[in-house]
Amino acid sequence: MRTGWVGALPVAMGLALASCDTKCPTESPGVDKVQSCTARPGASVTMSVHVCQKCNQGTATCQVDVQGSTIQLDPVSEACTDSSSCPPGCSLTPTIACTFTAPSVEGAYDVIVYDPATNSTRTGTLTVSATEPLACAFP
Repeated sequence: MRTGWVGALPVAMGLALASCDTKCPTESPGVDKVQSCTARPGASVTMSVHVCQKCNQGTATCQVDVQGSTIQLDPVSEACTDSSSCPPGCSLTPTIACTFTAPSVEGAYDVIVYDPATNSTRTGTLTVSATEPLACAFP
């Protein structure tokens, strides 16, 4: 009789499909520098962060947290393997885009990005102004 394998087939297929959605743990890549920008109140703004990725880290993305007068940019990468086999320094040095809505109140906002390589923060400034020229630049 062959009824045993027919019942096991849906279970095996379910396990295979479930494994397709698994993600690797995330790590913060090192940070080299962050832009300072001028933007209009309430406008979409994209600030760039120059990161220093290890060989085990996938493409970095950016999460943004605006709290009062501080804007925190959090670059993250999936890391599917251990970094112990990576050479020292950066394997990749891409510039990633962090897009968010500028605060609606004019003023200067501190932009901070944690750099795990130095256990410190890199900083920039977002100037929100209705009249100043729009620009972004690395220091």
